[in-house]
Amino acid sequence: RSGRQRLDALPAPGADAPASGKYPVALPEKFDGAPASFPMFLAQAKLYIQGRARNFPDDRTKVHFLISLLKDQAAKWALPLLRQDSPLLADYGGFCNLLEAAFG
Repeated sequence: RSGRQRLDALPAPGADAPASGKYPVALPEKFDGAPASFPMFLAQAKLYIQGRARNFPDDRTKVHFLISLLKDQAAKWALPLLRQDSPLLADYGGFCNLLEAAFG
């Protein structure tokens, strides 16, 4: 078989991804609250969530995942939201907006 035939026999990139729900996307590094690293952190976190959509069926799961990636000053920022069981814990878009207002 030629190299081209072998390539044609391979599934298209991502062809089996929807069935498995897993893409080769690295887990984002934890975010410490440094504004300079915020845009990349949020982009990587969103990419991870999109690539593993089956693992994040609702806004609450997405927000909890984002909070689990916070450390140091950023984790301290999120603590009152958790203690008060803020409605933002079930509002992914609202939480991302608030996170961006605080660190972006």
